[in-house]
Amino acid sequence: MFRLVASDLDGTLLNAEHRLSKRSKSCLERLHQHGIHFAFATGRHHLDVAKLHQYVGIPAFMVTSNGACIHAPDGSVIYQNFLDEALCAEIIALFENQPNIRVHLYNSRAWLCSDIEPLMAGQNQQTGFTPERFDIRKPPLKNILKIFVTCGDPAILEQYAHLGRQRFADDVTLTSSGKHFLEFNAKQDSKGNALRLLANQLNVELKHTLAFGDSMNDLSMLKAAGCSLVTSNADPRLTKAMPGLKAIGHHADDAVARYLTSYLNSELVLEND
Repeated sequence: MFRLVASDLDGTLLNAEHRLSKRSKSCLERLHQHGIHFAFATGRHHLDVAKLHQYVGIPAFMVTSNGACIHAPDGSVIYQNFLDEALCAEIIALFENQPNIRVHLYNSRAWLCSDIEPLMAGQNQQTGFTPERFDIRKPPLKNILKIFVTCGDPAILEQYAHLGRQRFADDVTLTSSGKHFLEFNAKQDSKGNALRLLANQLNVELKHTLAFGDSMNDLSMLKAAGCSLVTSNADPRLTKAMPGLKAIGHHADDAVARYLTSYLNSELVLEND
């Protein structure tokens, strides 16, 4: 039996409206009843995910900002790591004079954005978590967990991803939660490392972990888990990077909840045999 389940949110556990459905909520409640640990594993800010955690109402871990921050079910911080301030300034400066690119910062207290962000409209309706504006010419640099940029043209972001890998390879993990996103974390931070940390803390062997994802920022977690599954809407770059991943259905159809419900039902049958 799996002892630790970790799931990405947008494009995976959440539905097409970026909401946690009643079916998914009930499924997570059943996981808890069976004594299986659950972790939200997302690029979102921890204050955003805390609202979902409260809605679900079960003890759950929160892996946020792509693994730069980890909270225990009681809300205490297990792990938190910030980008170097000089490095933050250098990354932000790349995009200062790019009107088609918006720069987002996650620090320990807020989500900050350089301009109004149409690409993320509606994403946080269930939680009500919204960004604050900041002046890109005078960016705040303290306690930055993650930097990400958005652009309507994926080709432009790919150019910056190539530049970022050249300039910051020794200091930064570059990843993406979608074709319109490019994300910067400290080198040691990833969902995969977060899963390893949680498994070790819970004394769970990685072979007894299950992970769900759909985007490139899930790749490290899917590689680390004992069993890895993706939604059928997964980024083609992800399935290319990790051939053989099994797709379980579309996130809009509550594919993760349906899979876990089937799994729990099969375990219940085995227990009763």
